[in-house]
Amino acid sequence: MKEYILLILNDLFSSKEWIIALFSALLGSIVGAVGTYFVHRKHTKDLEEKQRLNLAKALSIEIASLWERYMNIAGKQIEEANDNKPILIDCPETYRNYFVIFDQSSNLVGLFNQDTLKKVIEGYINWKAFLDEMIEYGKMTTRYRNAQNSIQCASDLNNEIQEHFDIFRKRHFEIKRMSEETILMLGQIK
Repeated sequence: MKEYILLILNDLFSSKEWIIALFSALLGSIVGAVGTYFVHRKHTKDLEEKQRLNLAKALSIEIASLWERYMNIAGKQIEEANDNKPILIDCPETYRNYFVIFDQSSNLVGLFNQDTLKKVIEGYINWKAFLDEMIEYGKMTTRYRNAQNSIQCASDLNNEIQEHFDIFRKRHFEIKRMSEETILMLGQIK
């Protein structure tokens, strides 16, 4: 039996067929692995492209919708206001999240290039701060309306409202510019 095994091994190793078979198997597995890698890589890139494009469209729509809603509530009044007289805006405090798409997709903003990423993040930070400022201005407006019976209190609040309105109006135009720039930049993503 031992001689028989040695004879088979001797025939196997003296033949070039096993080397060709081994080489063919190795070459086939390498070609298959490399092919699979490149197909997977292309699929991943295509998926990221689709995600980036869809996210850009969704964020653009979200910003445009927020801006339109804001303009209907207070923005038009602010743009049309006399520089010397602040407008009184009722801005009830809200605990709603108006940035649903951004908040739910913030893990994907890294798909954007650095300039777009910076513009989107700065835009959302400024929008959130602006909404907080608008709520505070609304509270001040409510206090002013409630204090109109007290002349001194109303006068003090009037000065405070004027200062805050000037800042608020300036911020309005900053947010308008940032929103337009961000929507334009997101719209250019292909």
